[in-house]
Amino acid sequence: MLITSPNVWAAQLATADLPPLRSNMPADKEFRGRMVNGHLGPVQLAGFETPPGDCIRDPEILRPEDQQLCQVDLILAGEVQVEHEGRNSRLNPGDFVVTDPSRPVRIRSTRSSHLSVLIPRTMLEHRTRDLGNAAGKRLSGAHGSGALLIPLVQAAVRSIDTFTEPEASRTASVLADVLSSALTGQLENQSTPEEVLRVRVRAYIDAQLPEPGLNPASVAAAHHISLSRLHKLFRDQPHTVAALIRRRRLEKCRSELVRAGAGVAAVGARWGFTDPAHFSRAFKAAYGTSPRDFRDLHADGGRMSKQLGTHRHGGAG
Repeated sequence: MLITSPNVWAAQLATADLPPLRSNMPADKEFRGRMVNGHLGPVQLAGFETPPGDCIRDPEILRPEDQQLCQVDLILAGEVQVEHEGRNSRLNPGDFVVTDPSRPVRIRSTRSSHLSVLIPRTMLEHRTRDLGNAAGKRLSGAHGSGALLIPLVQAAVRSIDTFTEPEASRTASVLADVLSSALTGQLENQSTPEEVLRVRVRAYIDAQLPEPGLNPASVAAAHHISLSRLHKLFRDQPHTVAALIRRRRLEKCRSELVRAGAGVAAVGARWGFTDPAHFSRAFKAAYGTSPRDFRDLHADGGRMSKQLGTHRHGGAG
């Protein structure tokens, strides 16, 4: 759809429920914009062609609900300057940038074309070292996993209305994996020793989730560090080591429970929950319903996404 008025553009953005921005794009005959957006499971995708101008997200228009999201913008054409989290980055076609949509940002651009990915932070935090390290930095999509991002998101945006629900969920997971790999690869050379160790610890936890004996002490021993150093390593992270283990196990269980005929106790045991009662309590605390009801709701028409989509994972352990 061709948009020729800043007012119509603002209305379209509001309808799309994207994080708010104030724009000073000129209202003249040169105004030409296009926008397409949709959802890929829990991930929102959008494609834009915009006239030159400035956009600002200031503290007055921040939305609390955007704290749960991470935004990635991929530049297809034009030049874009992003000021965010104390960084000032100039982006060219093929570059991408990560921003926190619940924090202020200023964007200056020539006539440009770009793609936006709004993804729940929970889909990235266990795969990617501190997202804050990436915020506002110019990242290159010219090599490694970064080279997969633009064609993957372009294809998803073009086909946004054709995915079945299972396809959308699987594709969103693939996108999260590629994005996490790209971020980790881009920031690897800029990492401190502590950040590198955190990445290794998270990878180890993911590999050992089925082991009932996985706990902070066993993680520390596997990395030849003291338990106090392990706790210090995660002191400023969103989750403690114990909470991270529990959360990742629950995510695996939730994924399995949507399959027809999945046995609740067997699923819990497969991912380290040896006590069915403890598993049920932990699952309900995280998702607002018992694992059995979650499974049955999904089998009974897939209504669980509407009922459970706003629940956050459990707190620190």
